[in-house]
Amino acid sequence: MRKQLSLLLLLIMSVLVLSGCVSTLDSLLEARSPKTVLKKAEIAHNDVHSVEVSFEDKFNEFTETGNMTIDMESEESFITANEQDMALYITNDDLLIEYANGDVESWGDSPMYADLTGMVEIGKNPLAFYTERDADFFEKFDIKKEKDSYILTYEGSEEDAQYLAKAIAHFELTGIEDFDEDIDFRAVSIENFELELAINRSSYLLDSIEHKITYKFEDRTDETATRLLHEYENYNDIGEIKPLEANVAEGEGFNQSNDGELSEKDKELYESEAAAYVEALIEATVFQDVDGFIEKAPDSMSDKDKQDEAELQRDFFKQTYQENTQSNMEGTGVTEEEILDLTDAFLQALGTTEYEIVDAEATTSEDIIVTVSISGLDDEGIYLETEDQLFDAFVEENLEEDEIFSKNINY
Repeated sequence: MRKQLSLLLLLIMSVLVLSGCVSTLDSLLEARSPKTVLKKAEIAHNDVHSVEVSFEDKFNEFTETGNMTIDMESEESFITANEQDMALYITNDDLLIEYANGDVESWGDSPMYADLTGMVEIGKNPLAFYTERDADFFEKFDIKKEKDSYILTYEGSEEDAQYLAKAIAHFELTGIEDFDEDIDFRAVSIENFELELAINRSSYLLDSIEHKITYKFEDRTDETATRLLHEYENYNDIGEIKPLEANVAEGEGFNQSNDGELSEKDKELYESEAAAYVEALIEATVFQDVDGFIEKAPDSMSDKDKQDEAELQRDFFKQTYQENTQSNMEGTGVTEEEILDLTDAFLQALGTTEYEIVDAEATTSEDIIVTVSISGLDDEGIYLETEDQLFDAFVEENLEEDEIFSKNINY
């Protein structure tokens, strides 16, 4: 009897020990899950008030390397760009650039200021950049442990990867953080997307981020390959950022978009180039003429840029009309082939219009008004004629409702 009780007690103890081991194992696995590690990283980054970031950004054959020092408390940052051989000092209301010759110029009123402040914002808390685009971002990783870091590899679905990669590519192309796939005007398709995060096992702060994206534009055969590698160090221990002070007067340096007036020579140049670009744009869109764009485009554009821009504008204009028309006629029974025929007919009709560049007036290098005179279509007359033909067909052929829409397109 005593032996049986001993065996029973041993069995109970074994079960309790086993249960304790399983519970401990579950806790250990949970603590090292990708989601838990990323949540701890998110919390850790909320306590960061300064950081240094070294970067290596590749865009096809072009590579940019440098270092970015960010002080969140004083709202100032300092960037060195190796390939450009310049330093950039950014505050909450100005951007100062120091060139290799020692000249320092203010660029605070330029589009570059917005681009760089966006880059700094991402550098402050990179995880926030991703989670703002995908609320379930932390759920989509595999994890492995190295000596000092957790290595997390993105393993989202194909649909998730496409969306996130498009949002990142959109920011890289435009500098604009807001992204809506429904109005993806660049028509980008993602061919490959890889994302890897290294998180320090002790501090749960990011050691590095690396992503690779290969994409191409619709109706284009060539691909664009990008790679970004950012490495983080000296959290909350960056030392003092030495500010830059402008020694080039407004309007006398490379930045001509200050309040100072443009020189007559620059004014004529900006007006001439703006007028040429508008004329080229009309050729590519209204007339669907790539060669016309290339012929009219400003001389400052390279031959490759002219070709790429011409094809992009031509295709975007046509695609936009086609998609809008298809959306407006959804549920009417109109076929995709009929929409395509209507698009071609519309563009052919637009090709009969005439235009003239009347004037171009530049107030700054960024603000140029180009005036265009256009002899357009008599759309009211076209609609009236179409309605007359459609009514005759409706009476004579006893058409159904879905047939009316198709007939209207044919007219």
